[in-house]
Amino acid sequence: MRYLTVQEVTCADPGSFKDRLDPLMEALLRLEAADSTVDDPDLAADLSMCRVDVQMIVEAADPAAAMVKALATTRRGTRAASRVSLSQRCGWRR
Repeated sequence: MRYLTVQEVTCADPGSFKDRLDPLMEALLRLEAADSTVDDPDLAADLSMCRVDVQMIVEAADPAAAMVKALATTRRGTRAASRVSLSQRCGWRR
């Protein structure tokens, strides 16, 4: 079954937030290309709040498995977007 997932992620460093969005999207698109269970990743950012919604469709057995896959994909995307984890560099919080 396919599930639409949305995760809100915030950035603790307003100075680097905007510059990190394109690399994050590019990383998510690469992950989509490599994984047939992930489809149509998208970002919706609120620049004033340093917050981004990471949305994707995930094929999984149930909603819980879909969220686990989506969270793991988002984490992999943030890490792939930078040499060091964006979680550390930008202060992403899930």
